[in-house]
Amino acid sequence: MFGPIVLALTLLGETDLTSVTTSVCIPVLGTLHLADLYRNPKMTIPTVRDWQKVREFLDGKWPLPQPEYRTEVIAGACEDWFRGAHGAPFVAIDTEYNPDNGFLLLIGLGYPGARYVSQFDHKNADWRERRAFGELLKELIITKPVIFQNAIADIPVIEQAYGITHRDYCRIEDTMLGHAVLWSDWPHTLEFLASIYGKHNKMKHLSTTDPNLYNVGDVVDTISAWEGISGEFKGDPLSYKIYRDQSINLIPIILKAQSKGLRVNRARVDSALQELSDTKKWAQSIAQLYAGYPINIGSDDQLKFYLYEEECLPPQFLPRSKKWTVDGDAIAALRALVGPAFDPDEEAKEGLSIQSACDRLEAGAHPILEARVVYAAAQQSLSHYVLPMCYLEGGLKRIKDEIHPHFLCHAQASGRWSTVDPPMAQIPKTLQDLVIPHEGERWIDFDWDQIELRLLGALSQDEIYQEAFQKGWDIHTLNCCDVFGWEYPSDKRKPHDAPSDAAWRNKVKWAGKDDPRRRFAKVFIFRLNYGGEAKTATDIPGTKQLGLKAGDLVIGSRKYLGKHPRIRQYWDSITREGIAKREIRTFRGRRRRLLTDSKSAMKRLIYNHPMQGGVSDIFNITLIRIANALPNAVFKYGVHDSQKWGVPEHEYDRSLEVVKEIVNTPWNINGTDVVLPATFKG
Repeated sequence: MFGPIVLALTLLGETDLTSVTTSVCIPVLGTLHLADLYRNPKMTIPTVRDWQKVREFLDGKWPLPQPEYRTEVIAGACEDWFRGAHGAPFVAIDTEYNPDNGFLLLIGLGYPGARYVSQFDHKNADWRERRAFGELLKELIITKPVIFQNAIADIPVIEQAYGITHRDYCRIEDTMLGHAVLWSDWPHTLEFLASIYGKHNKMKHLSTTDPNLYNVGDVVDTISAWEGISGEFKGDPLSYKIYRDQSINLIPIILKAQSKGLRVNRARVDSALQELSDTKKWAQSIAQLYAGYPINIGSDDQLKFYLYEEECLPPQFLPRSKKWTVDGDAIAALRALVGPAFDPDEEAKEGLSIQSACDRLEAGAHPILEARVVYAAAQQSLSHYVLPMCYLEGGLKRIKDEIHPHFLCHAQASGRWSTVDPPMAQIPKTLQDLVIPHEGERWIDFDWDQIELRLLGALSQDEIYQEAFQKGWDIHTLNCCDVFGWEYPSDKRKPHDAPSDAAWRNKVKWAGKDDPRRRFAKVFIFRLNYGGEAKTATDIPGTKQLGLKAGDLVIGSRKYLGKHPRIRQYWDSITREGIAKREIRTFRGRRRRLLTDSKSAMKRLIYNHPMQGGVSDIFNITLIRIANALPNAVFKYGVHDSQKWGVPEHEYDRSLEVVKEIVNTPWNINGTDVVLPATFKG
């Protein structure tokens, strides 16, 4: 949605086309083409809201006239606006700054009912006026709630300019974070929020031609967005509690983490550059030896030709264009087809090393496919992790002392965080030593143990899961037995080598923890738990090698659910409720709207959100509890099921005890207290 724009139409005379044309301006409402809703049905509600504006436009109620504004370089000229702001319910602030160094250029302020937006031209004001304006601003924000569109971006800019810290604000609200809780599947940019809640014509296109008016647009749209969002919160107290208890409380933790950053292990970066370069050369040489000519394993076009034309492997297609592809999913599907089986989750965490690739080649893997995976992993590690820790100086590559990743707690619909610049949440284990503690700091590093399965067991009250986790049984082996219809081993904790289970291992021809059936069942159950259809799970690596067809997988899923009737009952219950309400919530109340008409897509969301969203709630609340209990601790980075914290070295022992106590605090899930244990490293 782009809001109304003015379109000039040329009206030509009916008979004389050479006559002078006349131009008239008519308002045009920009919105999605209705046909787009077939491909993207979750945008139906915004499109309906766009069309509802037509009536408001015809009635003269929308859009409101362009707001007035005053731009000053003298702080005293802003005092009249500040006097009025002290009587307002809240103040909206938007900053324009240099993204390279955070230097403030312009700050705009508004409040509901204000006669004009006040702007202070920080760039052109002298140091005395800057200081005087900062005093006026601080006097205001210590008594009035402040609304930001992205507080994590604006607060450091204001602090650098005026020395106003996060702790100085009376209360902070954030339209981006609020909207992410209410409508997690939609975009959360101010431009999108202006389409939903805005009362004025859009001014986002003025960023280069009229930056002052552009800033005014951001201020008034932030006000309109907050009025709309706060109104929606009144009708949804559970979502407001998520926003208030989690989203807002994460702001100071993220600000501190981004400011402190991560210390770069310079020696390890230097060695990684060489190692990854050598790995790419190895993959290239393996591919060329097998192909018999200098194929470029990094070229998609050459790879498509070789795999599909010369090797005659079944072509993999892009879903929409139906063109051949050799993207990551395509290569994974081909590797699963050729064999041997592999665990995609393990490879994602560990990476495919040269040694493991050689082991797979000896077991019959396709050299070109393995070379491509090794090459692509090395290239991604270079571009995503190693090179961002370097910079150019005088044409030479230098290594940074620190990096400062950015944490986005609003970006994913499940509530999971996204970490960027660089994406530390996805860094392979082999490269985690690229960053190390600062001097005088030690890290506390923990992973929750099988948190999603434990959460499913608690939500469904499944007796086997609950007993297994209580007694430390090997849940993946038990699930494997359920899928294949076997009896359980007598030693459910260590069936792989327990003397009492020698007969069981012989009967089922058990190959230990890495048995391909156990590996398959682990992925298969994961797929079922997230709403996947059993009959479509033939793409799981190892399926072909095990001789499993779609019908076998359907039977396996029935056997599994036959042993876990409460999981089936739980799924049936939340599916009925979710479809009826068109939403699904976590055990803490985090909502996800079901904005699709596809029953299969709806089912996946209904199964998925209570677990993934529930883990997000656990991650956030644990993070906040640790930050509150350990004021000297700094969050480093994490994944959805793990966290790393830095603490002063002399406080390590006490801090570790505190973190362990917090992590082992029971969670009340559907009336039952459940401990979600974690493994601590180091």
